[in-house]
Amino acid sequence: MSKRTGEKEVIDFVIMWVDGSDLNWLAEKKKYSPKQENDDRPQRYRDWGLLRYWFRGVEEFAPWVRTVHFVTWGHLPDIADERINAQETRLDTGGGL
Repeated sequence: MSKRTGEKEVIDFVIMWVDGSDLNWLAEKKKYSPKQENDDRPQRYRDWGLLRYWFRGVEEFAPWVRTVHFVTWGHLPDIADERINAQETRLDTGGGL
C-alpha cells in the first residue's frame, strides 16, 4: 500500500519469448548476432512447457501484478489465450547496430 495515496501498488511484468524451433527466427537472430560463436544450442531456446505454471503462479500468488506483457517475434505458445497481452516485435536497427 502506498503511504502517499493509500492505494495498493501494482506493477506490470514483461516476458520475452520466442519459438526456438522456428528456422526463420534463427536465421534472423544469426543475421544480427555480433559474433558467430554465439551459443545457439537448442537448449538455449527450448520451450520447457513451464509458461503454463508461471502464469498460474502469477495469477494465484501475485495479485499486485496488473498486466503481463508477452513480447514475442510473432509466435504464441500453445497456452496463449485472450488474457495474454501479446505484442509482436521485430528488431529495427535503423540501418545498423
